[in-house]
Amino acid sequence: MLVLGNEFARVVVTHDTSANGSRLMIRSARTGRTVYLDPLQVESLTWLADEDYARLLSDPFGPAEDSG
Repeated sequence: MLVLGNEFARVVVTHDTSANGSRLMIRSARTGRTVYLDPLQVESLTWLADEDYARLLSDPFGPAEDSG
């Protein structure tokens, strides 16, 4: 388990093997939301330019909670 945090976010990253293959499980300590990323999804993060990240982070506190 790896915990990463700063003044904006805190996440817990673990290695998950419960599905077909190896993947990362990333959980937001603030929201409790969890995402699973396989190796291709993780590698695709390296393809993004700084501008792509800026667009993704335009709301620094993440997406609003689902209303449904």
